[in-house]
Amino acid sequence: RGQTQRFLDLLDANGATLGEIPRKLAFSTPVWSPDGARIAVAAGDGIGNSDIWMFDTRTKGLSRLTSGVVAIRPAWTADGKRIAFIAAKGDGTAVWTAAADNSSAPVVFYAHPDKNTREIEFSRDGRYAVIRTDPGRTGKTVRDLWMLDLPKTPLSAVPIAHGPTNDVM
Repeated sequence: RGQTQRFLDLLDANGATLGEIPRKLAFSTPVWSPDGARIAVAAGDGIGNSDIWMFDTRTKGLSRLTSGVVAIRPAWTADGKRIAFIAAKGDGTAVWTAAADNSSAPVVFYAHPDKNTREIEFSRDGRYAVIRTDPGRTGKTVRDLWMLDLPKTPLSAVPIAHGPTNDVM
């Protein structure tokens, strides 16, 4: 059995080491904030539990953003004020968001009516988001891409890559 918990090294654009996140966890999918000052990262115990953590590169502070849910695949909103992530909702998964400053509890941002959501990315202008879905418990593995037009309410997903093959972002 291999060890799943490790330190996460930070590198600059040239690959030089800037330091490391000062906690040993099972890290995955780290993403830099739009201003380049913070990192959101999924981190867990290596046996299925995962939360979203925030690391501030200026203060070297590490804080937990979620707790009590299996949260994966963080993504920053374009303005850097919120973190989106994937977590359970009912018997499926949905996109949740939380304030990046940890000032409010996570809330469901978008739940596809028929599919599990596996990933989200926001456009740089903050107008759109793309989600990747899978069909859930149907036994099929086809993954599709959908677009959310964020200014419109209620949010609805429009297929942009949909079909018999696995689509990825």
